[in-house]
Amino acid sequence: MTLTGLVLYVVPPGRVANWIDWALLGLSKEQWADIHITFSLLFVIAGIVHLFFNWKPFLHYLGTRLLGHFQMRWEGVATLAILILMVAGTLAPWPPFTQILAFNEVLRNSWSTGADAEPPFGHAEEVTLQSLADKMRFDAQEALDALRDAGLHAEGKSSSVRQIADANKRSPSQIYAVIAAKARKGGQAGGPTDMTAQDIDAKFAGTGMGRKTVAQAAADAGVSANLAINRLTAAGFQALPDERLKDIAARHEGKEAMDLFKIMVAAKP
Repeated sequence: MTLTGLVLYVVPPGRVANWIDWALLGLSKEQWADIHITFSLLFVIAGIVHLFFNWKPFLHYLGTRLLGHFQMRWEGVATLAILILMVAGTLAPWPPFTQILAFNEVLRNSWSTGADAEPPFGHAEEVTLQSLADKMRFDAQEALDALRDAGLHAEGKSSSVRQIADANKRSPSQIYAVIAAKARKGGQAGGPTDMTAQDIDAKFAGTGMGRKTVAQAAADAGVSANLAINRLTAAGFQALPDERLKDIAARHEGKEAMDLFKIMVAAKP
């Protein structure tokens, strides 16, 4: 549990792990999580069995007295206090729990350092080639031809990006890189700045946009950080390039990170 817990503390977000086929010691994020669950279950079962065979010593340790009189010992009080403190501190959040959670977020986001590490939209690896083409505005047949020209096997436009990646022992990001290169060369792919709000939701929803800074989100959208700041300011939002979108949104009731992102991208209504 300690080993798998430490691994799960540093793994990338699911969208990144699935997109780049992240693995450690040959195991994927899902496999590490599965092992953690099974060993956690073993720990719970072992604890129940141990308690069953040691019930009387356990009650005596807690402070059981004759005639049903019960008096909690200081160890039990301390344990309960620590338990309440950890739950409350995590939910509040209070230091040092704030730092623990913040460092976890830093480690997880450190994997997403390149454009190829982020999918074009949430669960992009699960959609078919035709659906991918529709969302990203390029020709599905030309994308299929580009894959085959690159020596990659692809059954057809109804195959998912994941199926094509697995068939060629590649990651979904590598498959998409071939398609995107062809689309850019042909000038077919639609840029975020000419998308509608619905298009942006389809492409960027679930990609962790709220955790990104204004500068990072602007780079994903293909606009400069200065332009993004100017658009936010004109809409009444004060923001800095290194400020996260969710932190800016939190200062404005009823606003979400994606609302700010759409303003930055200047989406059409």
